[in-house]
Amino acid sequence: MAITLNTNFGIAAPNPADNRYLSNRLSGGKQLPYSGISEVLSTIPESRRYPGLTVLIDSGSTAVEYWFREGINNSDLIPKTVDISIPSGNFITGATNIGYFSGYTGIQTLVIDNLLSNNYDGEYHSLYNYYYRDCNGVIRTGAPQGCALRRGYYNPVKNKSWIWNDREYGTQSIGWIFVDGNVENLLGSSPSVASYYPPGGPYTAVTWTTSCNNGSNTVINTPIGSLLTGSTLIIGARSFACSDYNKLHFRTIVSDTPNVLSVKDDESFVRLSGKTSILRANNIGIGSKVFSGQTNTDLYFKTLIGSGDTILSTTANEIIIYTNASGQASVTGGTNIGFSGGTGVFAGKNNKTMLFRNIIGSGDTTVSLSGNTIIVHNDINNNTYNLTSPAAITVGGICAGTPLTGKTAFQLFEELLVPELFPTLINPSTTTVLYSGSTAFSNNSLWEIGCNIGIISVCSLFDKGSITPQYCSASAYRSGDANCYVFIGTDVAGSYACTSTSMSRNTSSYTILPGNNTWGTSTCYNAGVQPKSNKGNNYCSPLPSGQTSLSTATLVGVYPIFATTVNISALTKQQLYNMSTANNILINLIAETNGYKQKFEIPCVWLSSRPLYGVCQWNNVSNSWEYPGGSATSSLNLWTPSSATETVQNNSIGYCRYTFNGVCRGSTCIRLVF
Repeated sequence: MAITLNTNFGIAAPNPADNRYLSNRLSGGKQLPYSGISEVLSTIPESRRYPGLTVLIDSGSTAVEYWFREGINNSDLIPKTVDISIPSGNFITGATNIGYFSGYTGIQTLVIDNLLSNNYDGEYHSLYNYYYRDCNGVIRTGAPQGCALRRGYYNPVKNKSWIWNDREYGTQSIGWIFVDGNVENLLGSSPSVASYYPPGGPYTAVTWTTSCNNGSNTVINTPIGSLLTGSTLIIGARSFACSDYNKLHFRTIVSDTPNVLSVKDDESFVRLSGKTSILRANNIGIGSKVFSGQTNTDLYFKTLIGSGDTILSTTANEIIIYTNASGQASVTGGTNIGFSGGTGVFAGKNNKTMLFRNIIGSGDTTVSLSGNTIIVHNDINNNTYNLTSPAAITVGGICAGTPLTGKTAFQLFEELLVPELFPTLINPSTTTVLYSGSTAFSNNSLWEIGCNIGIISVCSLFDKGSITPQYCSASAYRSGDANCYVFIGTDVAGSYACTSTSMSRNTSSYTILPGNNTWGTSTCYNAGVQPKSNKGNNYCSPLPSGQTSLSTATLVGVYPIFATTVNISALTKQQLYNMSTANNILINLIAETNGYKQKFEIPCVWLSSRPLYGVCQWNNVSNSWEYPGGSATSSLNLWTPSSATETVQNNSIGYCRYTFNGVCRGSTCIRLVF
């Protein structure tokens, strides 16, 4: 049992009170630390051990305390520095992937009006990532700690961005602000900031309200579109995977094309290396071109073939061009000699091969071969024309001035009845057509702004042109085949290798934007053949390889006009008109009754660029259109303007309403003049 002491021990010897703390080995009268765990276990029998018993063991460089933590067995003896409990604070619990984006392809447009400066007015289009400005004035991606993700907005006309300001910075408060430039290109920098803030601070709302300034000098007039439409879009890849207790787990960077891009790491870096990209290729020097063209990833070269005595062969690393006619001189051309007129025997050459026309007889003329001699003879004397020459007038295919002397009757008949004719040449072209399924959209057709028309198929149709009639040409087409198609426009822009006569690219689900929504295509083609006449002679030159002119197809986004054309107490949507070009718009207003007045409404965005000039009325007496009161200004005085809104494609749109302020009248046909 324990002995109770009223005071502690005073140990005079240089050794601990419990002799089990050190080994039995001595040095200068002092106990030494244990040499290892085995000495502890052999020196202290189990009968003298207890949980919590502490000993000192020499580890070589220093002495370390060990203890029997929870028992007296060998496995219970552990260093006192080991703690089996994990701390509950001051360690990493997670991480984020900076710049990673996963959202929809839908685009939102904010029509913004700054009450203090027109330099910030206009349409701001949403970007495809989340941006904010931190407390140090630096542009960052993602979201501030504890805050919602917010996309940035950019106006390319004014080169201004609309972005969330996270913290107090100088005189700028938390909320939406204008900064100079496109924040997509300003990450890590501190762009200048507009200082147009009222005492209450900048725009602080987290959602957009039509024609509301949220207590600031900035008005969000017309939010168009949604950030939650379209297909899923992912930007970047996530290196951080997850956290497990106080450990972070990251994905390993690998290459799916190790022959092109390799991945290695050393003590300090992850290194990516690959082949140098081919940006451009050219034919240098003179002579025939070997390089034909390229796409984004492929180079195209013409195939070399031999002709005549020339032979091509290949080895592993070489193309060998040689001739089997040793010492033979190359033929460079040929000439028909002798008097002018007649038909030349030499026709041309193909590399080293000379081409000659066949000589045949006609009528009583015969042609025969005797050894190396060609004999031409006629059984009837004096059958050639030997009278006045040349021709004095044009007759059939014989033009004035054509030599006649020495030609047979058949030759004269051939020139008279079969003159040399040349084809009509039409160059290649491209036509762009927009489809929804199998239905083609009319070019410049009108659509309500904000209408989602789904996937648009942008189809490019290539016409190789024509050589008409073909006559002796090797092809009836002016150009060769297509080799690639070039597209412009949302979701389809790029150059795509293709040899067929048409190609299509599809957009994502598309929502109509204000004004022209345009796509275009052109076609890159190979060189064409040599056009020839009906007698085999060359006409003009072959069409070289090239690219057709750009062909475009457009859908026009507009807001409709409303008017009292069906019910005097309610305004009815009218047919769509092009807000940029439409004029003299006819509206048949029904008769006024029960105190209700005739009205029509025009979108505010229309009037901001094309104000209403006047309102004409039909005069049944003069059978003509006239301005009531004699002028456009007086005609407008008959209509009282006021603000109104209409819902178009689930969006609230600002309109100007015109109400007739004259005496009650019957049905009236008016014409709006801009």
